[in-house]
Amino acid sequence: MLRPLLCLCALIALTGAQTFNQSSVLDISSCPITYYGQQYEKLYVNITSGNVTVCFNGFFSPETGGDCFVQRSLGAESFFFYISSYRYYVNCFFSIHFNDFGLVHYMYGTQRYLYVYNYISDPLVFELQVGGITVDTVNATYTYRPYYFSFSGCRHSGQMYRPGTVISSDPETCLNLTCNETSVLHTSSCGPLERCQGNNICVLASTCTVTGPTIIDVHGQINSIQDRCAYSLFSTPSLPDFLVLGNFEDRHRKDVSFLDSVTLRVDGHDIHLEQGGRVQLDDSTLTLSSSSQLVHGVQLSKDQTGVTAKLSLSNLNISVFFDGDTAQIHLERPAGSSVEGLCGNSSSSLSDLRLSEYSSTR
Repeated sequence: MLRPLLCLCALIALTGAQTFNQSSVLDISSCPITYYGQQYEKLYVNITSGNVTVCFNGFFSPETGGDCFVQRSLGAESFFFYISSYRYYVNCFFSIHFNDFGLVHYMYGTQRYLYVYNYISDPLVFELQVGGITVDTVNATYTYRPYYFSFSGCRHSGQMYRPGTVISSDPETCLNLTCNETSVLHTSSCGPLERCQGNNICVLASTCTVTGPTIIDVHGQINSIQDRCAYSLFSTPSLPDFLVLGNFEDRHRKDVSFLDSVTLRVDGHDIHLEQGGRVQLDDSTLTLSSSSQLVHGVQLSKDQTGVTAKLSLSNLNISVFFDGDTAQIHLERPAGSSVEGLCGNSSSSLSDLRLSEYSSTR
């Protein structure tokens, strides 16, 4: 739709435009241009230096540099300028026409376009400068179709960056600044419940607590266990050979279940964290101390407060602490990874998470 409009707008520019016979400053505040990430509301048009230049932050000067369009091979005795808002289905546009070429700028929705018309048979070369340095060159030959200038980019600390460029990155803090594909500065970091593991890897840290019959899942939701069964507390599809179970028993009251023990299943072996700090591997009792003991990849230790089991598998770090009454399961996992079991959703269907193989009479 834009190409037919361009031809029409060019005619409007030639017939209803203001004519300037000398270098001039033009107000484009009603249709500002964003040039490589910097917005401008004025045009500095110079036709007296032997070059034809359109700049945005002052008249063209090779010594001081600037943000400019430069056409060096042709001069001009005058130029036409036209600006309009909210016409012909576009937000706004302005156009500048010299003796042998013209520039037309459009704002169409959130997009911006700049076109050049070549009115002569000889090809024209246009320099796009940022800070006096040519960052792009456009060659326009004589044709009925206009040439599109792409001048997308971002500015940061006085520098210009192209879309898709990483401006700064700190792998230790996972803090990254980029010029994204839509030419907007974007800062990314770990989420509010995440921490940076290093190497720009964010991990989600969360805790599931099981105390008595009550389960508080990683989302802070609460539910209770009413029967004497074993339930899956934690599992993840990425680790099919790993499972954490909570075994519930009644104690002094027959109408209420309490967490009696916690079982870690690792590669077909069961590590049971039981009452009184007792730990069993399958059917054998382990002797533990405050120094970690590695058992099938699980670091086991015990002190006067309880038993701790730690495991690192793939992108998962898990720590299970059990003092005989309460289990705390601390998870560090990749952001967006799923947690299954009651720790992932305490309101899950209990029948789906009940494991008959781990009964209270184990």
